[in-house]
Amino acid sequence: MFRFRSTAAQQAAPAPAAQSEEPVEAIAPIDAGLEVTPYRIGEAAAVAATLCLLADDADLVSFHLGDGAAPLAGRIVEVLPALGRMVIEASCQVAPGARAATCVAMPRGVKLQFQTELQWLPEEGAAAPGLLRGTAALPDQIIHLQRRSTPRLDVPLGATLRAEFTVLGRPRIFSVDDLSLGGVGLRGPVEEGHSILVGQTLAARLVLEDRTALTVPLEVRSRRPFRSFLAGPQLHLGCRFAGLSDAASGELRALLERLEMERRRGRA
Repeated sequence: MFRFRSTAAQQAAPAPAAQSEEPVEAIAPIDAGLEVTPYRIGEAAAVAATLCLLADDADLVSFHLGDGAAPLAGRIVEVLPALGRMVIEASCQVAPGARAATCVAMPRGVKLQFQTELQWLPEEGAAAPGLLRGTAALPDQIIHLQRRSTPRLDVPLGATLRAEFTVLGRPRIFSVDDLSLGGVGLRGPVEEGHSILVGQTLAARLVLEDRTALTVPLEVRSRRPFRSFLAGPQLHLGCRFAGLSDAASGELRALLERLEMERRRGRA
């Protein structure tokens, strides 16, 4: 088995050999007994963005094929949201045939998992001997465990929740992708993120459908650009609530309960 290099390194060097002295240890699937509802990513743009990150970073992916077969070590080469497909590579001497697979990765040390069906291309299209290339459908959802101390809730479809704040005298508006008692994930056009830096604290208002407003301090912990097929270049901000008052914590719990009720009604 082989160890993957970064995308940039691969562009500057020949394809890696399919075998090396040390095998790559397979990444085990998420424990079947774990309650994963808070960790589901189901919005198509977010699914594609997450897979694009795996491809850009050349993260190792373990393809578990079932039927007692040994998992394959591989990676995602390219994500094609317009086609609903992605291109994959795996270390394998003989194509195992089209079949469903549980795909597991650990970007930045946090386990991620999804289900799809792998279809292998003819072996003459391989990048190197023993290195198969194939395609797979983009999954409907991804399970992505987290470092947050509290479970996050994806904002249900149909609910309009946004964060409003001012940076350098200019008002900014971001959509809220997910919310928890510990923090919030924000999404907006790249230009809205100018001058917003990791470590910065924002005095923000969370506004739900122009009715419910909650003022919170947000510490920016991460910023990640990605491209949405429909919306173009976007920016994701991962933020932590910095010192919520007891009153604000109570309002936040009420907001989460309301969003959870809307999510359940949407599934009914």
